[in-house]
Amino acid sequence: MAQDRCLVLAREQSKIEEMLDEQKRMMQKRTNQDKPKYNYKEKFQHLVGLEAAEQAARKTETNKSYGFVPSENKKDLRSIEQTLADIREKKRMKMENENSQSQSLKTD
Repeated sequence: MAQDRCLVLAREQSKIEEMLDEQKRMMQKRTNQDKPKYNYKEKFQHLVGLEAAEQAARKTETNKSYGFVPSENKKDLRSIEQTLADIREKKRMKMENENSQSQSLKTD
């Protein structure tokens, strides 16, 4: 009976080892599939260059002028809240002008 237990335990141990080996093989197979076959940077080095990331990370500068107007004059320095308030004010003024014109036409 003790020998039967030992045989059963040995079989279970061998099955567990086989399963672990199979899992290791599957993991190695997956990691090999995930790796690219070539290096992207090396492949496109002639197009992109070696320092492409550094150049792309630089802050872009606006043109000094657009036509005859300096670019500094074209920048909107207002906050979003101020811009929205200005738009509301323009709409309100437009509505008031339309109302006053329609009332003046009615009185004529």
